[in-house]
Amino acid sequence: MSSRIKDKKIENIVSMYYADMQNAEAYESKVRYYNENKHRMKRDFTKEIQDIKEIVSEIRFKNKHLEEIINSLAPEEKKYVELKYKCKFSVTQIEDKMYIKDRSYYRIRKKILNHLDSALYLN
Repeated sequence: MSSRIKDKKIENIVSMYYADMQNAEAYESKVRYYNENKHRMKRDFTKEIQDIKEIVSEIRFKNKHLEEIINSLAPEEKKYVELKYKCKFSVTQIEDKMYIKDRSYYRIRKKILNHLDSALYLN
């Protein structure tokens, strides 16, 4: 597999991780709302709450390995990952936010992608 295709594959995995985490947070917010307002609701949402909790558990379990990998990155690398994949910043925005130049941006990017590739065992 070419380096470029592998890099895109890794970037898609990290993007999906942040999308999953956002979904998990939305589900957890829904559960909090149900729990805070259950005395006002006519319908019993116990089964739905349980189903949502199971979905959140599955999301978190599926993404645990990648979460640990991201948390093990150096602070500068972790900041890059969050800006790029969680906040969806452009190259220029990331460079401005991190106070780095093009060369440093691409060096950090490649270092992270190589690390993720080896840690995720992609072939």
